[in-house]
Amino acid sequence: MPTGLRSLDLSHERAFGSIFASDKPLDLQIFNRYMQTSPRHKQLTFFALYVAQSIPMSLISTLLPVVMRQQHFSLSTIGMLQLIKLPWILKILWAPLVDRHSESLASYKRWIWGSELCYALCLGLVALLQLELNFPLILALVVLAFACSATQDIATDALTSRSFGTDTVQANRLQAMGQFAGTILGGGVLMIAYSYLGWSLLFGLLALLVLALLIPLQLYREPLAPRPNTDSGGRGGLGWGSIVSFFGRPGIGGHGLMLILFNAGLVGTMAMLKPYLVDAGYALADIAWLFSLYGAGCGFVASFLAGRYLRRLSHAEGLTITSGLVVLAALVVAVLAQTGQTGLWAVMLTLGAIWGAYGAGTVMLYSVAMDAVRSGSEGTDFTLQIVLLHLSSLVVASLSGKLAGALGYVPFFYIEGALALLSLLYIYYRYHARPHKQIQ
Repeated sequence: MPTGLRSLDLSHERAFGSIFASDKPLDLQIFNRYMQTSPRHKQLTFFALYVAQSIPMSLISTLLPVVMRQQHFSLSTIGMLQLIKLPWILKILWAPLVDRHSESLASYKRWIWGSELCYALCLGLVALLQLELNFPLILALVVLAFACSATQDIATDALTSRSFGTDTVQANRLQAMGQFAGTILGGGVLMIAYSYLGWSLLFGLLALLVLALLIPLQLYREPLAPRPNTDSGGRGGLGWGSIVSFFGRPGIGGHGLMLILFNAGLVGTMAMLKPYLVDAGYALADIAWLFSLYGAGCGFVASFLAGRYLRRLSHAEGLTITSGLVVLAALVVAVLAQTGQTGLWAVMLTLGAIWGAYGAGTVMLYSVAMDAVRSGSEGTDFTLQIVLLHLSSLVVASLSGKLAGALGYVPFFYIEGALALLSLLYIYYRYHARPHKQIQ
């Protein structure tokens, strides 16, 4: 027996005592049992699931506009790429269907594997087509691929909620880290690889990578705790009515306002930083690595640290700390812009602050959202909150260009700082000065 497995056997002898009665090879038994019960494998499983959905999205949304412009597509045609985002907004419409037909670990695996197989198939077909000749078909395949990815996300979020229970900070640390890792790999590493691999080979490898990232899930065996009140009548009532009933719960209005306000002082700044750096004289290649590699890397590290240390605190304390970080980050951006600091050190400080606050804040926002899900509609409730968060962020980001164009960058960045401060004050009022009613 290899040394590593022999030591693993000795350290887990009690847990694995039953395997000695099996006819399977001892090494294989120990490995299988370890993979079924190891906390590290559990973390790897969910991290890989979020990376799997994030890498293609990041690559496609970053690569396609660049390649299309290089091939002289019109700006109006490039604008049609906004359609690829629709499935991630509309996914709330079929989230109740996923919840209704998901009870056991095996059922969640079926949803995830089915979605990712379709996802990979679409990417494989895209690899066989030429963008300049088959743009409408490629666009349709990408929209379908993103619909499959959105479905995987619903099932993964529900499975995450049920697998981690009350440890939502740990769960959403993995989610945030997976998303940032996908941005680094898809929007950074694979964008660079495109110059060497070309269209067909890159998308073919991407399809295989999506499936390879599901291997930890296939080996994952930790049973799910049974839901309370999961009789057939209760589960049969799941449907679009569960979307409406979510908003009728006590305390949900203030909860929704917190979700909207939290990112209001952040997403506008992030949306305007790219044009700000262009106006400051930075080349597009420099902006690409500053955002996709350095910025997302800062978000990855911040989400890791937030999950490691903020899980020891209450969610009220965690929200207050991360909201404070958003205020500081917004002010750093505004002050550096006002003083005209556009050197590389100042830009890296700016992006480190804003992406770090974004990473830590994402962990806490997702954790609070996951705490608010109801048994039996985990996917629907979490999806509904995240769609609300994304829609409000989209509105802020859309208005930020007009506001920054009318007022200038510096006043705009200070307005974003004021919105971040308003969010912090509201969180203090809601969770500390006047504790909110428990969401039911």
